Amino acid sequence: METGFEAYFATSGLITKTQLKERGWTDAGIKRFLRQADCTKENPHYRCAPPMKLFRVSRVEAAEATPEYLAWKEASEARKPAAKAAAQAGIATKKAKLLEIANNWRPSIPKLPAEALRKAAIENHNAYHTNRATWGRYYDWTTATPESDAGFLTRIIVNYIRHVLTDYEALLEKLRGRIGFDEAKALVRFQVYDAIAETYPDLASECDSQEERRLNESFRDKMARL
Repeated sequence: METGFEAYFATSGLITKTQLKERGWTDAGIKRFLRQADCTKENPHYRCAPPMKLFRVSRVEAAEATPEYLAWKEASEARKPAAKAAAQAGIATKKAKLLEIANNWRPSIPKLPAEALRKAAIENHNAYHTNRATWGRYYDWTTATPESDAGFLTRIIVNYIRHVLTDYEALLEKLRGRIGFDEAKALVRFQVYDAIAETYPDLASECDSQEERRLNESFRDKMARL
C-alpha cells in the first residue's frame, strides 16, 4: 500500500526502494539491473535519516521486461523455498542446542542442616523484600519468622535453595534471549525442582506444587496469546 509520500512520488513517475521490493526486487537485483537510484529525496518522516533513494518507474519497467531480469527473477523465486527451509533448519538447530544445554544441566544442591537452612531462607526472604520495599513505591510483603506458617516457610526454603544455593539464575541469564529460551527455562526449572526434591525429600511436595503452578501459568500465557 502506498503511503502519502509514496503516492506523491508516484505522480512524478518515481518509486521507493521499499516499493521495488514489494514488486519482487531484492538488493542484489537492484544493484545488478538498476545500479544507481535516479534521484534522492529527504526522508519526510525522519529528518536525520539517510536520503531516500528513488527510481524512475519507466526504467524499472524496462528492466523488468528484459530476458535477463525475467531469468533472474525466476531463479530468485525458485531459491526462496530453499532459503526458507535453510532458515527454519538453522532455527531448529539453535533451539535443539539450547534444549540440550538445559537438559544436560544438573544442579548441585548442598545438604544443609534443617535449622540452618530455615534460618538462611528466612534471612534471605526478609532481606530481599526489605530491599524491594525501598524502591520508592508501595510494596506489600509478609515478614518471615521461625513461627510463620509451615507451608509459607517451606515455600521460601525451596525458593532460597533454587535462587541462592544453585547456579539456576546464572544459567537462565546465560540462555536468555536465545531461540528456544521458554522451553529451555521450563527444562531448567524441572531439573532444579527434581534435584531439590532428591536432596531434601521433605520438600518434594512443595517442589511438585511450584512446578505445577509454573506449568499452569505458562499454559495461561500461551492461551492469552492465541
